[in-house]
Amino acid sequence: MGSRETILAALFAALQRIADIELIERERINKLDDDTKTAVILYDGDLTGGTDRPAAVTMRRNPTFKATLEPRIWCYVEGKHSQIGNLASDLYNKVVSSVWTDQQFLDVLAQHGAGLQLAGMMSLVTSTAGASASKAFIILVEIPFDLDPRNP
Repeated sequence: MGSRETILAALFAALQRIADIELIERERINKLDDDTKTAVILYDGDLTGGTDRPAAVTMRRNPTFKATLEPRIWCYVEGKHSQIGNLASDLYNKVVSSVWTDQQFLDVLAQHGAGLQLAGMMSLVTSTAGASASKAFIILVEIPFDLDPRNP
C-alpha cells in the first residue's frame, strides 16, 4: 500500500473509533437509509503537489514530491428541530477532536512526514419537517506529506 492509501486508511480507522455514530463509511455513493440519525462518510478528495524534478535531475538524485491530500469528511445528523444546531455542533466537535487526537492516526502521519490541517467547514443543508430536522456539513482537511515516487 502506498503513502496516500496508508494515510487515508488510517484516517478512516480513526473515524471508525468515534463512539455513538450509526454509520461510518468511506466513499459511499448510495443515499442514507431513512432511519439513519448520524453518519460520517470519508471521501478521499484531491491530491495536489509538485516535484523538484529539474533540480533532482541536475543533482543526479531521485526527485522529491511534496503532496497534499484533501479528504472531505461528510457529516449528517438528524434530531428535533429545536436541537439541530447543537446536535450538528456536537458532531463537528466529536469528529474534529477524535481525528486530531487519535494516536494511531497521528503515528501514521509521523511515519510519512505528514501534517494535519483543518481547512474549513462547509455547511450544506438544514432540512426541517415539523418537529424534526437534519443537517449535513463537510469538514475540509489538508494533509501535507512527503510522497515517495517509488511508493506513491
